[in-house]
Amino acid sequence: FESWCPMPVGNGTPPSGGSAESCNQAGNEALAVGKHVQAVQWYTKGLEADTAQQLHPVLLSNRSSAHAHMGEWGMALNDANACINIRPKWSRGYACRGAALEGLGRLEEALTAFQTARDMDPSNQELTQIVEEIRVSVLNRSTNSAGPAYPPPAPAPGS
Repeated sequence: FESWCPMPVGNGTPPSGGSAESCNQAGNEALAVGKHVQAVQWYTKGLEADTAQQLHPVLLSNRSSAHAHMGEWGMALNDANACINIRPKWSRGYACRGAALEGLGRLEEALTAFQTARDMDPSNQELTQIVEEIRVSVLNRSTNSAGPAYPPPAPAPGS
C-alpha cells in the first residue's frame, strides 16, 4: 500500500486561501504528518472549491489514499472509482482501486486493478512488484483456502 502511495512532504500547516489547489496542498501536508481525518476534510473542501472539476481526479485519488490510511476501504474504493470515471486513462486511479480492493480482501479484483495500472505505466517498477506480490497471494489463497474467496464485508460505520 505505501509503495504505490508515497507520502507527500510537509508540516501539516494549511496554506492561506480556499482554492482547490491550496486545499489539495493542505491535504497533502496533513497526510504527510499522519493527520488523515484532516486530510480527508481538506480534499473534500478542495472538491467543493473545484467548480471546473480540473483537479477532481487528483483530489479524489488523494482522498482515496487518506481513507486507505485509516482503513476505510469502502470509502477509498468509492473515491478511486469516481477518479477512474473522470480520468479513465490515469494509472493512479487504478492503483487506488487496487489498494482499496486489497484492503477489502478482494485480491482477484485488486490484481486486475493493479495490472491495469501497470499496463498504463509499464515503466513503474513499484506497480510491477505489487502485481507480482498480489499474484502470489491470489495463488496461495486459492491453493490453501477451503473457505470463501472473500471475507464478509465489514459493518458500515455506525452499525
